Amino acid sequence: MKKIGLYLSTATMLLIAACSTKENYTVPDNNVFTVTACLGETVEARVAISDAGSPSWQTGDAIALYDGTQFVQFTLTDAATGTFSGPAGTYTGLAVYPADFTWTMDGSHLSVNLPDTYTYAQAQTFAPMVAYSQPGESDFVFFPVAGLYKFTFTDIPEGVSEFKFATSEKINGSFSLGIPDPGNTVIPIAGAANDGEKNITVTIPSGLRQNEMSFYFPAPVTDASRKYAGFSVSLAGDDGVPYAEVASSKTFEVGRKQMLRFKSVDCDDALPAKIYLIGGCFTQSWTFSESTALTRGEGSVYTGEVDIVNSEGFKMYFNN
Repeated sequence: MKKIGLYLSTATMLLIAACSTKENYTVPDNNVFTVTACLGETVEARVAISDAGSPSWQTGDAIALYDGTQFVQFTLTDAATGTFSGPAGTYTGLAVYPADFTWTMDGSHLSVNLPDTYTYAQAQTFAPMVAYSQPGESDFVFFPVAGLYKFTFTDIPEGVSEFKFATSEKINGSFSLGIPDPGNTVIPIAGAANDGEKNITVTIPSGLRQNEMSFYFPAPVTDASRKYAGFSVSLAGDDGVPYAEVASSKTFEVGRKQMLRFKSVDCDDALPAKIYLIGGCFTQSWTFSESTALTRGEGSVYTGEVDIVNSEGFKMYFNN
């Protein structure tokens, strides 16, 4: 869903209370079951992390309804009314978004597998949500279960093909949400079993390039005992060499329905005008001599002819 994060902030986003009744119901209609999914009301918050706009369903969105065994996908048929259609059957009243995440039920407990790779689409937030409907009804009210990160870059070079993010805690893999309780249920912060669970990549489809691009992805919710100890982000090409990098060691928290919007980064200013090679392969000395400097040029490519002991005409290229 696009733009669902536009008012995610420390202010309340979704205020409509979801029904907690969880009885099964069956609504056959020529083998097609049509439901209405509501995003609730928004409260505009003129704070530093809010954006202008309002949440809305958009083409390509899909939710999933639980039938007691598996989650069944329903596709958007009318964005204006929030109408989704899928196969008729018996459903429990529990629904989740986005449908292409891996959602599972173990008894009465809900789990979700957050991806380690996303595909960029303009204003796509990937905000996970849950909803309940009353038995015999087909109206769902969705509530977010996580926060969001948002990073914006401008003056993006043509060679960029992916966005990378890393932090101190687990941000991909399986998370247990407990017994679903829309409006209270969260994806909780957790320690990573390995470094791979601390990273995500957003790939940029070939040929898609905009001067300004914003990258959104879910942020598990912090608690009193665990917070995020900094992060690093970068834009890179197919060779993995970064064009722009930003890092912070500051400890921070994330709440449910809160979007952390970080200052926009201009790729032309992301790295300094010069990079100095401190020391060398064959010497223990440390120097900031101009003979060891790489200078940023057009397209944020760093070049320089660097003199290193026992090397003649050594030249190094570094993509910003």
